[in-house]
Order: sequence, then C-alpha cells, then structure tokens
Amino acid sequence: MIKLRSQPAFTMVELLVSIGIIAILVSLLLPAVHYAREASRRISCNNKLRQVGIGVIGFHDRHRFVPNSSSDYGLLVHWHLQILDDLELRPLKSLIDSEMERHVNWNVLKGRFTLVSAFSCPSDFACQELVIQHYTNLVFAPSNYVGIIGRSFERSDGLFPDLSRHQKKVRFSDVLDGLSSTFAVCERPIAKQPLVGSWLSSQEYGSQAIGSEENPPGWRLTSSAYFSIANLFTCDSVQFGRGDVRNPCDQFHAWSHHAGGANFVRADGSTVFISFDTNREVVSALCTVAGHEYVAD
Repeated sequence: MIKLRSQPAFTMVELLVSIGIIAILVSLLLPAVHYAREASRRISCNNKLRQVGIGVIGFHDRHRFVPNSSSDYGLLVHWHLQILDDLELRPLKSLIDSEMERHVNWNVLKGRFTLVSAFSCPSDFACQELVIQHYTNLVFAPSNYVGIIGRSFERSDGLFPDLSRHQKKVRFSDVLDGLSSTFAVCERPIAKQPLVGSWLSSQEYGSQAIGSEENPPGWRLTSSAYFSIANLFTCDSVQFGRGDVRNPCDQFHAWSHHAGGANFVRADGSTVFISFDTNREVVSALCTVAGHEYVAD
C-alpha cells in the first residue's frame, strides 16, 4: 500500500506575515525609486538649461548682443526664437522666420503650437503639453526656462531687461559684475492658472523674463503688451523661494519642482543649483549685470 506524504503548507498567519513583510519592503523601495527618478529628471533639466545658456552665448558671439524680443512684432515674439539654431532646431526657426516675413499674425505662428523639449524641464509634467492662457484663453506651447530681467520689471537691471524701458541691446561687456557672477536664465513651473510661460509669442509680462523681487500689483497694460492682473487676483511682493502651481502669484518668480531649490545658468554658461534657503539679497545681487556686488561661490 502506497502512502502519500503530506506536503508542508503555509498557515494563514505565516501567509499574512509574508504579505506584510513584502508590503513593508515595497513601501521602503518606492520612495527610493521616486528619488532616483527625480534625481535623473533634475540632471536632465540642468543639462537642458545649460544648453539654453550656451545658446545665449552662441547668439551673442554671432551678433554681439544678448538675444532679445526686438522685431517687427515688438515684444510679442520672445528671445527663445533667436537661439533655436544653437539647439539644433534650425528648420523650426526657418519656418517661423518665413511666417514672420509674410506678416503672419503672432497668434498663429507655427511655433506657438510646437512643443520644444529643449525648453521643458522633465520634472514639470504640465510643460509637456499645450497650455491655455488664463486671461486670453489662447493656446500656447510652454517653456520652463525664462531670462533674468534683473531685480524687478521696474528696475530692468538684468541680462534680459524690459525693452520698453531699456532700448539698448545688452552686451556681455555691460556685465560689470562678471559673467560668472550674473544669472542669465532660470526655471519656472507652469501654473494651474497660467498667465505666462509661452516660449514663442504672447502678451505677457516681461516677454519671458522675470525678476528676483517682483511686485505684480504694479503692472498695467502698456503698448509693450504687458497686462494688469489686478482684476484676476491679488499678489504681494514675490521673491525666489518655494512655490505652488495652485498659487497664481508663484508664476512670477523663479522656483522649481526639484527638492530644495532650482537650477540657474550663469552668463558664462555654467549652471548652479540654488537652495530655496539662500539669502534673498544674494540672489537679487546675482540677478543684476552692473550692481557692483561681489558674490563668492
């Protein structure tokens, strides 16, 4: 007579304990995976920002001034268009240039609806698709990277000044503080109620440049296509620091979705990660071209 041996099996308690251990291990692993992914996105974002900085330098080397929004379209077309050649996007630039030569309305320029990966930080998923401007309801392709206007829109003492106030084209020779001590471009996420952020063309504050210590309530509609936000929401003075896409006022200062700070590119093309805890006076000093401040690394 053949006897069948009974195979040992898990009891219900052992099974529950095993499931509990696996759940704990997974809960410990997920933050590590998230951290690794964000670290990779931050590095990619930094590299893209560096390429934008190199594009600014390349344009300056060819034309002897920093790219700006000056064209037949006034300030409606942003400086990003002028560095497309340096980002290996010459066909797109040629297409837009041909449209501008034919005086196509700025609202329907092809680039306005063309997502450009070079201007998008991987940590900001809102920048991966077309955006609707909160005030005008116009659709546009966004950018996370904006020029530094200086301390503020009113002062316009940075590398990308407001051209309605500062008609002189900025040259690197104007950067008396030193290229390595002057910020050129920074990060800014796309807000839930976006008023700014188009990489090509829009009626927005600063024509894609922001200051380190802004006072949004002071803005008014002008011939330079700046708008008033007084009837939309109220903002106190805004400065570099942690932000929230649900707060519409945070779209008027530099910040990022990276933990602890944001990437900046200097006028010499080098990049640096600035902590949100950095002294605000230091950040403001780095945003000017001729403030005669000395800022050590």
